Amino acid sequence: MVCFLINDAHIDPTYGFVEVMLNETNFKYQKPYDTPLEQRYSYEKGTHRFWVYADDKPHYLGSKTQPRTEIHILVSFLSFSFHMVFNSSIHPLGPG
Repeated sequence: MVCFLINDAHIDPTYGFVEVMLNETNFKYQKPYDTPLEQRYSYEKGTHRFWVYADDKPHYLGSKTQPRTEIHILVSFLSFSFHMVFNSSIHPLGPG
């Protein structure tokens, strides 16, 4: 079943969401196991930046995943837990 909104100009995209203050304890980073986080991630002026190279190792020795660097955001509300992974359109760079 597919639903289309005919007039979505007045819909608030944040409806149903609650603002939550985050700090470093809410973030879990995954990056190549043999590379310091600072070489694959930075945070400046509200923007998280990640670097992924085609020849990067997986996030742990023995993993069969493709090269990636990502952030998991962990938030808990009493009996409710929320786990989000942000993956944008990532195109690995050439060899690092």
